[in-house]
Amino acid sequence: MVFHGKRLPEKATLAGYSALIEAFDLKVRLPTRTLFATGDHHRIVEKSDWRILTSRAGECYREIM
Repeated sequence: MVFHGKRLPEKATLAGYSALIEAFDLKVRLPTRTLFATGDHHRIVEKSDWRILTSRAGECYREIM
């Protein structure tokens, strides 16, 4: 998946600010800090501009929303 020209390092679901930008099609500048997503694995991956959290973090996030 590519999000605003930044390729995710693995299959993942956008989370946090990146998810809000995508969901509401916001025309804003991307943050200069790390973007977040949730992956299918039970490990945290940090590559390039992304931090891929565990799927358990995604489950907690969906419960809050």
